[in-house]
Amino acid sequence: MNIKRAAVVGMGKSGKAATALLQLRGIEVLPLDEKDGPLPDPITGVERGGLSPGVPRSKVHTQLPLLGEIELAWRMLPAGAGPVLGVTGTNGKSTTTALLGHMMKRPQAFVGGNLGRPFSEACAQKHDVHVVELSSFQLEGIVDTPNFWARPS
Repeated sequence: MNIKRAAVVGMGKSGKAATALLQLRGIEVLPLDEKDGPLPDPITGVERGGLSPGVPRSKVHTQLPLLGEIELAWRMLPAGAGPVLGVTGTNGKSTTTALLGHMMKRPQAFVGGNLGRPFSEACAQKHDVHVVELSSFQLEGIVDTPNFWARPS
């Protein structure tokens, strides 16, 4: 991502992890959360917005491109990172994600997403494989769907 300043809306677990990832990459972050007061209307002074899965898009008034935490992390995975196995569905996501992570038996397997660790945490180091539980709210935040499945090099 070739940006200098971004806003992250929602400072729960995913928002904090996305903020840390952006800062790690030298991007200045404007953290926003409704518990700190009303969100700016519109959000200005940044080049891109990021949205945590618990924040409805209808609450964010901006002309900025918005990315969910999952797509942000996916776009920022280190070069040479292993494949991403996304687990979705109505029932059994957490069990399936944990089981797949256990079955990988790789020393550098990342297991997380909606289950435990935010996917953004996977970008701090290279992993052999990423097993990521994806809720419907996290999938809703994916903007660039066709390229999401064919990770950029």
